Amino acid sequence: MFKKTIISMFLCLSVLSCLSVSYGSKIDVQHNVVITNKGTRSEGKWGNLLINSNKVPPVFSKIVVAETPYFFIIRNNLWTKGGYWPAKEKESIGYIDKSLSVEQQEKGWYRGTLLECREGTPDFWIWIHRKDVTNFSYWVNPLKLDKFISYFELKAIDSIQAGPLKLLEDKKSMRKS
Repeated sequence: MFKKTIISMFLCLSVLSCLSVSYGSKIDVQHNVVITNKGTRSEGKWGNLLINSNKVPPVFSKIVVAETPYFFIIRNNLWTKGGYWPAKEKESIGYIDKSLSVEQQEKGWYRGTLLECREGTPDFWIWIHRKDVTNFSYWVNPLKLDKFISYFELKAIDSIQAGPLKLLEDKKSMRKS
């Protein structure tokens, strides 16, 4: 009996450690799965991505956190999976010789591909991409993710495929840096 209890506790702790990953002291990432229409023919799965206990809205096609990519899958039927799902393979981050400016650090984001991480970018920053908008790839401080989404007036991917309204403004400001 005691041996079964110890094994059960170990398995429970192992499962919990897989659900929550902490990157330094500034970011906690969790992926949880919600079963929808449970027990029916329309049973499906929805993947939620939480960063520091805040649910990431469905506005990005891809998010990379410390080389772990999460893809947003649009659900076409009730019985399929949708939402954010982690990939099995890690992704390599590339670094360039440009340094992160004080202005970019304060703002909390800058434009760049996964291979264009600037020197001085904190390890806990995440990379986001939106595939329905040309050149919409950014390095973002996850503590300022709500501000980023609000600034670009991002709409949910599964409801509106239109890009952010303020993209042109940001292109002009980025040319200066």
